[in-house]
Amino acid sequence: SIAQEVDIRTGLVEWEWHGLGHIPLAQSDVTPKTSPVFDAYHFNSLQSLPGGRVLISARDTSAIYDVAQAGGRILWRLGGKASTFRMSRGARFHFQHDARMLSGNRISLFDDEAGPPIYAPSSRGLILALDLRRHRATVARQYHRPGRSPAESEGSFQSLPDGGAFVGFGATPWMSQFSPSGRLVFDAALPVDDG
Repeated sequence: SIAQEVDIRTGLVEWEWHGLGHIPLAQSDVTPKTSPVFDAYHFNSLQSLPGGRVLISARDTSAIYDVAQAGGRILWRLGGKASTFRMSRGARFHFQHDARMLSGNRISLFDDEAGPPIYAPSSRGLILALDLRRHRATVARQYHRPGRSPAESEGSFQSLPDGGAFVGFGATPWMSQFSPSGRLVFDAALPVDDG
């Protein structure tokens, strides 16, 4: 996986960062034995951060990286096999998508939990509070829909202006809106094989 910043006007690559060379292959949760396609990192979201940093979500390491653009050094890792943060109860996530840094040192993500292997019966939306001084991650809020909805891929999490969240459950047909308190206020499914 390679992350790039491209000048749209000229088409020139202004910054590039490779997973290989920065993240050991042994930190991947995916192997040729567990996946038909060996993709050790699988970058699936990037976010520019203040101070010349980039937040990179690597699905197949089950980790999120804060990377300094100057020099490409990993400043911290959240999750995975070499987390800089101690993950409190319920904070561990697997095969995540759509990681976004929020205000107040919080981070939102869609937690697939289903790879394979499957780590939980259902996927969820998740907001973690990061204590950058003590290097600890705790659950600030999690969003589960009723019933089983394990997404093996994809998934999205959108923070809403009222403090609630909208969660797309990836490869499953479900999408759900939650109130600021975490109560389910809307739940719908796309048609499956309706053609």
